[in-house]
Amino acid sequence: MHSTNSFIYTVIERIRGYLDDPDLDAKYSDDFLIRHIIMPSMVNVNSRINNSMSNPVVSRLRISLVEDQQYYQLPPTVGEIWNVCKFETETGKITEDYKPRNHYSPDGPSWSLQGSQLSVLPLPKGSKDIDVLYTHNGDLLLHYGTSTTGNGALASDLVTFTLDSSPTIGAIDKRPNAYAGAVLRVLSGNVVEERIIDSSSSSKESSVIEVTVRTAFDYHTPGEDITYEIAPSGFQPMYEAISASGALKLASYKKITGTHFQMIQMQYKDALKSAADHYANMQMRMPKHLAKDTIDNRDNIRFLLH
Repeated sequence: MHSTNSFIYTVIERIRGYLDDPDLDAKYSDDFLIRHIIMPSMVNVNSRINNSMSNPVVSRLRISLVEDQQYYQLPPTVGEIWNVCKFETETGKITEDYKPRNHYSPDGPSWSLQGSQLSVLPLPKGSKDIDVLYTHNGDLLLHYGTSTTGNGALASDLVTFTLDSSPTIGAIDKRPNAYAGAVLRVLSGNVVEERIIDSSSSSKESSVIEVTVRTAFDYHTPGEDITYEIAPSGFQPMYEAISASGALKLASYKKITGTHFQMIQMQYKDALKSAADHYANMQMRMPKHLAKDTIDNRDNIRFLLH
């Protein structure tokens, strides 16, 4: 682990270690590695793990339907849609669930996905708020920076955090709500804290981006300079799988020997298996099974009574 406890710097060090690549006078800079090696490797590893996860982060986006409007833009990081529904914030219950139908249904498709947009047919005949529940695809811009008191840092509510507009390394993802479902890791101070990001803001009037986390910070307070990163949660097999995947990608640039490539590939497979096994079995109170007590099961007694 890097001395800063940073995922980004840890992965950079491990990639260079795999390939015996020097830090000084390196052909590929740290920033190049983040943008062109680590980010795509992270998405690849996440995609291989997501389908077996028992603890996926499910984000919720509220969309206001407009009369006679068919298309609505979704966040760029939508991986899988779990529900399009009416979610009662006060109770946490789904009171209405809108099931998609096929394109040729006599009643219309209800809702469907067209690229990064939600299509609603028949057209809405009035205004209505609906909620989209989805998982993150992991395709976001990583960065490491310091949010200072002059730049906003942590707000008094302990859940609103202003990102560094000029991060030390990496890039700011300016796409609307791109960081929802990602992890904010605070590295400064005596305690490293990780929080899932609930939403992120973007504005054409300002380059400042604020993120709101789901739960308040416990060990950090407003008014302090905070070093942080946007990165996956801290789990060594995940770090190692991304590092090895990145090393394999960079190895194709450097044209290493086949034997060396296979050795890194073995490390990648080993770490990926450990990460996948861990995430697949976290929710062991409800292990993998075919669920029958669902709103889609017409034999469900509660469905019949309703």
